[in-house]
Amino acid sequence: EITQYQAKDREPICGTYRVYKICGMGPPSSGGITVLMILKQLERFDLAAMGRNSPIAWHLFADSQRLAYADRDAYIADPDYISVPIAGLLDPTYLATRSALLSERVSIQHIAPGRPAGAPKPTTAPAKDDPGTTSLAVADSQGNVVSVTTTVNGYFGSGIAVDGYMLNNELPDFDANPARNDFLVANRVEGGKRPRSSMAPTIVYGPDGKVRIAIGAAGGATISAQVAKALVGVLDWKMSAQDAIAMGLI
Repeated sequence: EITQYQAKDREPICGTYRVYKICGMGPPSSGGITVLMILKQLERFDLAAMGRNSPIAWHLFADSQRLAYADRDAYIADPDYISVPIAGLLDPTYLATRSALLSERVSIQHIAPGRPAGAPKPTTAPAKDDPGTTSLAVADSQGNVVSVTTTVNGYFGSGIAVDGYMLNNELPDFDANPARNDFLVANRVEGGKRPRSSMAPTIVYGPDGKVRIAIGAAGGATISAQVAKALVGVLDWKMSAQDAIAMGLI
């Protein structure tokens, strides 16, 4: 019932990439963790020297994304129902072992979830993406910065409007199969459970502590990759925010 729903405060997910501090959205959204994992796995490579036209840079980004998404699908869900191994996923030693799988010469042939500290046995199932997401980043003259992502999931959400507002339909964000290989999937459907989101509203701070970037994206499961790609564009390749957001794979 709607009367049983409560908005909940969630702790942000913060980490570093080079000299920058990056903060994003925590579970049940997967965005904050996934963006940081993609970037931290790439950190040992000199992407700035490679440049945005380097096929090697894009190859590394693609494989880093594949590794991060494998862990995302296996371990991230509603923390009120599932023990999400946030510390294990973002542990520098663990990320170093995942980064070691990246090679400038060859692509990873078989992508599988890792085993971060505190992780249950990984099981995943495919989920369907739908349109209907909007991301907004804004800053004012007093230095206040907000990055927010919202979605109705589908062109018209549930198709039901109340007082002019469309009600969302987030059920497709659950994994379609509740079990795989005899193990329950983390993001399975359960009563009262919130589905895993891909939203990744992100704020980046420079070495001086001042906000450098506020960013987000729409696009279902592609959101984390879009945000990570744009951050590489701005932070490593010194592109403008507009050019980095508009940049596609080359």
